[in-house]
Amino acid sequence: MERFKVFIGLEKTIIDDWHNGMLVNASRVREFLAKQDITYFTVFSFAIRNEMDKLDFDKRHRQWLEKALDGIVLDVLSVQDMVEADNKLTGIVWEQLDEFVSIRGKMGAFINWVNYHEMDHCILVDDLVSNISVIDHDRNRTTKFIKVGTL
Repeated sequence: MERFKVFIGLEKTIIDDWHNGMLVNASRVREFLAKQDITYFTVFSFAIRNEMDKLDFDKRHRQWLEKALDGIVLDVLSVQDMVEADNKLTGIVWEQLDEFVSIRGKMGAFINWVNYHEMDHCILVDDLVSNISVIDHDRNRTTKFIKVGTL
């Protein structure tokens, strides 16, 4: 069985919103990670726009999120990171981050992130995705999306 890299959204997935930061679905996500024997995960969130937001995440959310999920945040990705990878992969120049978010959406942004970085076997747990798996037979790559409410 292949080992999956796990990415987790923030708002409405594990916290209510960026400013309040109240936990939601923490037990569901913690149990999911434990069943998968996953101790490391990456935050993949449209709430984190840029480097300043990453620093804010580290100050305000990282420590208690790791404790709540019984895991370690391996990396925190910003929308700017996603846009840069998408640009290099597709050649599309996004004028504004909001344009990227609304047009590409969470699933499109994640698929392009995975493809750009040539990552195999990834899962995104988020509130904005459908429960689907995308299998790229040419690259032997599986990308899974799991709607947090169905865990």
